Amino acid sequence: METDLESLRRTRGRAGLGVADHLKRVLPVKTINIEVEYELQYWSRALGVGREDLLAAVAAVGADARAVSRQLGKG
Repeated sequence: METDLESLRRTRGRAGLGVADHLKRVLPVKTINIEVEYELQYWSRALGVGREDLLAAVAAVGADARAVSRQLGKG
């Protein structure tokens, strides 16, 4: 049985896609769980904003990480 990594290696050259491109197509949309402290820390660092700004953005647009990034002017 082929693993995901083997599948990525096999299809990368043929489709001209990198691993990041492939993962964007196959992984579900990331959400920000504000109830979990380590997620708040991770997303604050990843988006380069403080905790309060992150919480305000999630309150404004919901937990979808892409929407939050756009709300913060990061994406």
